[in-house]
Amino acid sequence: TGTQPINLGAASDDANGSTFDLSKASIEGITADTIQIGSDTVTGNIALAGDLTLSSSLDLRTQGFVSAAGQTISLSNKDLRINATGVVDTGSVAAGLGNIVVASGDEATVSGAVAGSNISISSTDVDITGTITAAADGIVTLAPSDNSAVEIAGTGSGSTFDVSAVELGQITSGGLVVGTT
Repeated sequence: TGTQPINLGAASDDANGSTFDLSKASIEGITADTIQIGSDTVTGNIALAGDLTLSSSLDLRTQGFVSAAGQTISLSNKDLRINATGVVDTGSVAAGLGNIVVASGDEATVSGAVAGSNISISSTDVDITGTITAAADGIVTLAPSDNSAVEIAGTGSGSTFDVSAVELGQITSGGLVVGTT
């Protein structure tokens, strides 16, 4: 779709020129092991226009942003991978035993309840207004995607990858890694 924005979970399929809409029924009807939407070489933004329940892993890629704010992606023990150069908002994600990997060249926001086996978020900064829950033996990894300094339980200066004390309290996991490993 080039630079055309993609709406997932829309009421109907529509490629009207301004957006490419992939309806909830169409995307939920795909039976592939992995559904890839977008490409690492296109700039079209990806937005969730409705909740999705998938039996496939979901791979979202763009040089733009990805927004699932206010929406829920439910995966039947499958993986979610988001790779974007712009801002990412995860919305809510229920991956069961699946892993969640978010890579953003900008800020990543966890605005809903995000749950999976292992969860990794790499971005210039992370904003956790929802919750992150990994499996009891799972690992949550939060790391800067650039060379930013890491600040833990601080107030954040705007030039650091900071995870506040409040944000740390919203994470449940068997292990937590903040920074690079």
